[in-house]
Amino acid sequence: MIYVYAITDLSAPPALSAGGIDGLPLLLHRVERVGALCSEHEGAQLAPTAERIWQHEKVVEAAMEFGAVLPVRFGSCFADRMLLDDLLAKNGSLIQAAMHHVRGRVEMGVRLIDTLNNRAEAQDPSSPRNGREYLLRRAAQERCLDARREKAVALHDELSAAAFDARMRASAADVLLSGAYLIARDRIDEFRRRVHRISGAHPDMRIVATGPWPPHHFVPALQLKEHCHA
Repeated sequence: MIYVYAITDLSAPPALSAGGIDGLPLLLHRVERVGALCSEHEGAQLAPTAERIWQHEKVVEAAMEFGAVLPVRFGSCFADRMLLDDLLAKNGSLIQAAMHHVRGRVEMGVRLIDTLNNRAEAQDPSSPRNGREYLLRRAAQERCLDARREKAVALHDELSAAAFDARMRASAADVLLSGAYLIARDRIDEFRRRVHRISGAHPDMRIVATGPWPPHHFVPALQLKEHCHA
C-alpha cells in the first residue's frame, strides 16, 4: 500500500529522523514536475490513531519548509504505484495551478468567539410566563445573533483584504467565524498585527489566530480513478 502525505514540487523527501507514520522511510514518487510524498505500508488500511495523525501532520509541516505542498488528508492511500501515477497524470494541470497558488504562502486560521451573553434567557433567567413572551425572547435572540454574524462576515472581509485567498469555514454555536487565510510567508507578522488590532477594537469577541499551517483549505478536489481510505 502506498500512503500519501502530500503532493509537492520537492525534488527529495524532507530529512526526518523519525521518518513517516510508524517510522517508515519517506519516499518521493515523481511524475514529471510533481511528486507524491509517501511511504509504503503492509496491508490496505492504517487505523487513525492520535499518534499516526500527528506523524502525518509532522511530515506535511516539514515538507512545507522546503517547497510548495498540497496536503492530503489522513488515510489517503493507493493499492499500487500505477493508481498513484494515474492520479498525478490525470490532474497534472490542476496540480500545477494549485502549486502556483500556494507556493511561498502558508495558511493562517482565525476564529471569532462570541463572548457576550446575548441570549434573552441569559439576560432574564426567569422562565417565560406564556407562549407570547417565549416567542418574543426567541425573536430578540435571533435578531441579536444575526447582527453579530453580519459583523463577523465584515471582519472576515477585512482579514481577507490582507490575504492572497480566504475561506470561511463552518462554525460551531459560539464561534461566529472560523476562517482560513492564505498568507505570503513574509507577511505573517503583518497579518498577526492586523488580527491584534481587530481584536482590540472588538472587546465583545475573542479573536484567536493560529498558524502558520500547511494550506489544507486551499487544496483542489482531484479526479481519482480508484484508491482506498483508512
